[in-house]
Amino acid sequence: MSNDIAMDLKAARRKSGLTQDDCAQLAGISESKFAKIERGELLPNLRDLCALSLIYGRTMESLASGLFYGVRDAMPERLRNLPNDRKGWVSGFIRHNTLNNLSARLDKLNQLDHGAA
Repeated sequence: MSNDIAMDLKAARRKSGLTQDDCAQLAGISESKFAKIERGELLPNLRDLCALSLIYGRTMESLASGLFYGVRDAMPERLRNLPNDRKGWVSGFIRHNTLNNLSARLDKLNQLDHGAA
């Protein structure tokens, strides 16, 4: 697992002046789970991200940006290796459009990253 999200969460907590115990209690999770998340041993689930977003006053997207980029970077290879559709024409047409739209979104995100660099 990437430690980007763990490092970002740890920095956000320190900047907030809160302890791990404070954050765990506010998020409604155990201190040991919170510590594992900050050490990069456990990914926060969606509920945890919602709570931490509220606690730190940041968007979930900003808290999980490292995770998002890791998933996004792995997606083109998964898209290339997707098996052929074996369903009917209508569902195949919809699937084809969905996959084309996904490919276009990935290309656009890649262009935005390279344009920003």
